[in-house]
Amino acid sequence: MVLKVDCNHARALLRASTCCLQLQELEKAQRYIEFVVLSPASSAADLKEAAAQKVTLVRAFIERDKVAANDAFRKDDFNTALELYTSALEHLEVINLPDSKKVQVGLFSNRAAAHMMLGSPLLAAEDCCAALKLEPLHFKAQIRLARCLLQLGHFEEAKQEAFDVINHKFSNTDQKSDAKQVLNDLEVTQHIVDEVAYQLRELEESNDQEDDGGRDKKCVEDVLQSLKIASQLSPQSSFIATLKAEALRFAGDLDAAEKLVEDVSVKDIRRLCIRARIYFELADIGNCLESLAPLMPALESMNGNGAGSPKFEDDLINPTELLILSQRAHDINQLKERGKTAFSAGDYADAMRMYSEALGMCKYSKTLQALFLSNICACEQATERYVDALASASAACALAPTYAKAHSRLAAIYTELDMVSNAKATYEALLTMSLSSDERTKVLSYLKTVEERLQAGTPINWRRLLGVGAKPSSDELKKCYRQLALSHHPDKASRGGASQALSDARADVSSRLFKLIGEAYNVLNDSTALIKWENARVKAKNKAFTSSDSPSRRSPFNDSNKWYSGTW
Repeated sequence: MVLKVDCNHARALLRASTCCLQLQELEKAQRYIEFVVLSPASSAADLKEAAAQKVTLVRAFIERDKVAANDAFRKDDFNTALELYTSALEHLEVINLPDSKKVQVGLFSNRAAAHMMLGSPLLAAEDCCAALKLEPLHFKAQIRLARCLLQLGHFEEAKQEAFDVINHKFSNTDQKSDAKQVLNDLEVTQHIVDEVAYQLRELEESNDQEDDGGRDKKCVEDVLQSLKIASQLSPQSSFIATLKAEALRFAGDLDAAEKLVEDVSVKDIRRLCIRARIYFELADIGNCLESLAPLMPALESMNGNGAGSPKFEDDLINPTELLILSQRAHDINQLKERGKTAFSAGDYADAMRMYSEALGMCKYSKTLQALFLSNICACEQATERYVDALASASAACALAPTYAKAHSRLAAIYTELDMVSNAKATYEALLTMSLSSDERTKVLSYLKTVEERLQAGTPINWRRLLGVGAKPSSDELKKCYRQLALSHHPDKASRGGASQALSDARADVSSRLFKLIGEAYNVLNDSTALIKWENARVKAKNKAFTSSDSPSRRSPFNDSNKWYSGTW
């Protein structure tokens, strides 16, 4: 009633805030206290009582948030617990309570536990350090810190914190037992890491990279299983992530391996070694050379060309092979750029020579082989050597089934040759791969056009396939057929590949192409079959919907994103 008459009546405001505090209506109490502090009518006694009530209010806020946070933690609602512990700590910043330090220590320790449950050991470690700075003998926070350091992969620091608790005269039996458990987990993790690191080094130094079957797959499976256990105890260890990437590379899962080592801020020597190898095998020569750059002084030192750190050299895995890899990556990169320049200038023969030379240096990377086969295909397509282009693009897709650039090239050739059912299947396969929104839109557009041609019954353009004109002579037709049949005979096509995998891919492709060449010759060399084929093409042309944006000579990838109808 008094406040309705005089809303600035200090005594009434103070009594109202007291009632609200008793009723746990803390936000209302806060507003009344603020009114008293801001009111010009408040006396010194009023302000003193308001200050005392503010201390009580802050305690009430802290206690309410702490109790609610503890309850949320028990219910596994760690996000809510984290917010409430943070809120309580923020209230402590408003006013200095007599026991602020003790309250802060408890809140920091509890918030650290919430961070740990949410998988944020670094933030948890920071809270533990804040608690220990206020109370150095808070053993609960120190044990928690040791656990955080273990999860982060800082094994020596974790061991030291656990030992400090175990050896301290004031720590009790339960605390010593908890610290010993951290040590036990640390020893298990360290043993796994040391054993796996040794096994992977042995694999790297003893296995032939070209032959996947020659690798000890059982050993790799065991390594990955061991690392799974280690990751549960030390989930954010960068070294364990490096070892896992190394094992995944041996298992052939390069994309997953690359994701584990893509953080360039980690400059661990072993990680740089594995990054270089992974990026080379993924055809990312730029990142491969970037990863090798910090290693070059030691590599050159070991090769007798400079002075390096012995410890640094000890961390290198198979340094001789790394030095060879560095030179190979450098040479491949130069050939690639020279080939691209020649292609842009229309010198397809020189571009093809550069790409073929680079291809011969890529036996350790199926993706690199696929890239240069795709570029060779572009040269062959530009010079209207369609069977050769089909062979190169098909081999590229066989080597790297998820390499979108190779599939885009193959789809474009199929479309140009009116092999519409093959084109449709290849465009559909492209849609399952990683594409930008613009690339996906183009693929869908080209797929629609191909489907229209397929529905119209468009037959294969046999003349374009064999590389003959509209009315070739019998001798000219026979000559083209024999040349192509000889070049793509299964017994010959599989010879001299850059790798066994490429030879196998070419052998598989050549058997299909050989039949296709024969079918083309049989149609074009038989007057009855030729007339029937020409009539079918005319009928299909009249029936099909022709688009001004025909995909006949296009790849779905344009120059702006470097997935274009030229070379990469």
